[in-house]
Amino acid sequence: MVAVLSRKNLQKNILPIKFHTITMGKNGKDRDKEGKFTQMNGKVKLLLAGQKIVGADEEAAQYFGLTKDELIGRSWSDIFPPELMGEKEIKHFEEKIKSASEGEVLRFLWTFRRKDGGVFDAEVILEPGNVPDGGFVKASIDRICLPKSSEELYEIFAHEAPLGIYILREGRFVFVTPKITECSGFRAEELIGRHALSLVHPEDREKTRLAAIEMLKGKRTAPYEFRIITKTGNLRWIMETVIPIYFNNRREVLGNFMDVTDHRWAEDTLKEREERYRSILEHIEDGYYELDIKGNFSFFNNACLRILGYPREELSSLHYLTLTHEDHREETARIVDRVIKTGKSDRLFNWLIKRKDGFLRHIDATLTPIRGKDGNISGIRGIMRDVTEQKKAEETITYMAYHDALTGLPNRLLFNDRLNVALERARRNKHKLAVMMLDLDNFKEINDTLGHEVGDQLLQGVGNRLRGRLRKGDTVARMGGDEFMLLLPEIKQQEDALIVARKIIDSFLRPFFIDSKELRVTASLGVAIYPDDGEDFDTLKRKADLSMYAAKETGKNNYCLTQLRQAN
Repeated sequence: MVAVLSRKNLQKNILPIKFHTITMGKNGKDRDKEGKFTQMNGKVKLLLAGQKIVGADEEAAQYFGLTKDELIGRSWSDIFPPELMGEKEIKHFEEKIKSASEGEVLRFLWTFRRKDGGVFDAEVILEPGNVPDGGFVKASIDRICLPKSSEELYEIFAHEAPLGIYILREGRFVFVTPKITECSGFRAEELIGRHALSLVHPEDREKTRLAAIEMLKGKRTAPYEFRIITKTGNLRWIMETVIPIYFNNRREVLGNFMDVTDHRWAEDTLKEREERYRSILEHIEDGYYELDIKGNFSFFNNACLRILGYPREELSSLHYLTLTHEDHREETARIVDRVIKTGKSDRLFNWLIKRKDGFLRHIDATLTPIRGKDGNISGIRGIMRDVTEQKKAEETITYMAYHDALTGLPNRLLFNDRLNVALERARRNKHKLAVMMLDLDNFKEINDTLGHEVGDQLLQGVGNRLRGRLRKGDTVARMGGDEFMLLLPEIKQQEDALIVARKIIDSFLRPFFIDSKELRVTASLGVAIYPDDGEDFDTLKRKADLSMYAAKETGKNNYCLTQLRQAN
C-alpha cells in the first residue's frame, strides 16, 4: 500500500523546496549542482573585515531595520539571533570568512536578526573583497522562502479549500485532503491504497468511470455527478472533475469533488434510500454489521463474514464477545455498553478477534446506536475493517523511525530519549551515569580505498562488537557516519565507566573480517560522568564529544575522561 501523504509527505513530494549548502571553488564554479533557492528579494551587499562590518549599501541597512551608519562598525555577529547562534555557529561563520578572504567563493544559507527582533533566512555568497590591502570579504545576502511557507500553504490548501482534492495512481488513492475524509467518513489511512470506484455507488460506477475517461482525454469539460457510499453506509451526491498530471515522474490523476447532496436530495428521497440501503452494503469492501440490544449479530454483509471467518448460519445470533479475544473482552464490552447507555457513537480501534479458523485479527470497527420508531436504542450498527497488516506496518515504521537502518542500533532520536529518561532516574535515585562518544580512527581512508560497501559492512561489525561489550540495560547508538554514542545509565563510581571504556578500546585490537579481508581499525572514545562533568543533557554530550577529540589528539586508539582532559 502507498504511504499516506501527510503534511510532511506533502511538503516532501508535492511542494519540494530543496536546501543544500553550495561550496564554490576559486573559479566560482558550483561544486554542488543540487542547490535550489526560491528568491524573494534582490541581493544586498556588505563589506566585512575581521569581526566588523565596514561597508554596506542602503538596502542592506533596510534589511536589518537599521540606518547605514548604525550598521557600519557593528560586529557581524550582532545581526545573528543569539538564541539560534552559539559559539559553534559563530566559529563556523568565522571559518567561512577566512576561506573567502583567502580567495574562495562560498554560497550557503544563514539566519539573521533584524533590529526589531524579527528573524529571517537568507542565501549568503561570500567572496574576496578585491581591496588592495586585502583581508576584506564581500557578502551578498538574499532573503529566501523559509521551509515553513510550505507548511502554511498546506494549511490553506488542505483545510480552507471548499473542494475535496485527491491524487490517484492506477485508480487508487495516494493522496487525499481532509475534505475527502470529512465527506466519506473514512480516515486518510483507510482511503490510501483503496480503489476510488469502491466508494462509488454500484449503480453509478460505470457511468462515472466513462465520464472520468472522457474528461481525462479532453472530450468533456462539464463536471459529472455520482453517489458515494460513506463509511457509515450513507449516500452522498458528489460533483467531480479530473485532470491528468505528472507526479513523481509518473502519470497520475488529480481530482476534486464537492459534496452537493443538499442540492440533489429532498425529503421524499430519504425513504427510497433506506429501502435500497441493505443491498448496497453487500457491494462494499468493508464489513457492515448490526447487533441487537443483547449484543448478538442480527445482520451482516458478505464482507463481514469474510473478515470474521464464520459461515452465515453460525454468525447469526452469535454474541460479539464470543469471538472477542479474552484479553480484550472487558474493554470491548465497556465501550459497547457505553454506546447503548449514552446513545453516542464510538469506535473499537483495536478489536482483537479470534476467527473460526483460530487466527487472530485486529479489527477497526465503528459503533453507531440504532434507534427504533419510539426513539429508544434498539441495537448497534457499524462498519468493520481488518487492519492487521496495517498494524504490522505501523509497528515496522515505528521501529525504523527510532533505529539506524544500516546497523539496527538505536538512532539519535532513541538515544536522546533514553538519555533524558536516565538523567531523570539518576537525579531521583542520586546515582551516577556515563555518556561516551566513540569515533572510528581514519574511517574515511577505508571508505576511500575499499569503497562504501566495505565501509558499511565495517560499521555493522563495529555496531555488533560494541553491543557485545555492554550490559543489558546499556545503550549503544549510531549517531551518523562513523560516530557512535554509548549510555551506561547506572554506575556506582567513575572507575566502572573507565573499565567499560578500556574493554571497548581493547576490543578493536581484534581485526574485522569482511569479504575474506582482514581489516584493522581503532577508535577514540570520550567519557563524561553525571553529575561530575555535567547535570544536563547538552553538557554531558558536549563534554563527551570534547573528550573524544582530546583522545584523538593524544594519538588516537585511546579513551579520555572529561576530568582528565580538563586537568591536562
